[in-house]
Amino acid sequence: MKKPAIPGEGRIAPVDTRLPDQLERMVRFDSLGQKATNQHDPALFRLGPAATFTKFAYPVEFPMKESELTRGMYIPSELLKRLHDTGRLKGPNGGPAVTHDNPGRWLSNEQFAELVRKGWVGSSGIAVKDVKAFIGHSVREGRMPVVAAHQIDRGLQPVSLRRRR
Repeated sequence: MKKPAIPGEGRIAPVDTRLPDQLERMVRFDSLGQKATNQHDPALFRLGPAATFTKFAYPVEFPMKESELTRGMYIPSELLKRLHDTGRLKGPNGGPAVTHDNPGRWLSNEQFAELVRKGWVGSSGIAVKDVKAFIGHSVREGRMPVVAAHQIDRGLQPVSLRRRR
């Protein structure tokens, strides 16, 4: 996201023609969470089935620690797609853009990191065969998918779900 030309105007990220296709793919991936087989395991509960977010990063103005996230705003991809599809992503001059104001709401680095750390957002229970099919489809479309995976031992529960003694 670019710094504002006029102080107090807010940051702006121009939207190009690639965004609708990218959002469509992310929402398609999110739909895998809706088909997850083990919806009864409390450790797999999430605030919703959507696992993808789009980050609008601020320019890095000084060196950061390797463990720090680049500052920016996180928007659930499904919400961003809805905003785009309804024509609500307009910049101050009327062109397609994301600003701090037009999403209506978004997550900061701290909010996003805390939701991930506590297991409130992210995918869960998605079958490996579905992920492989998604990746295969993306590759056939000439896309380069980036997928990260983490598997937990089913005997372990997140800290927030463990019983205190």
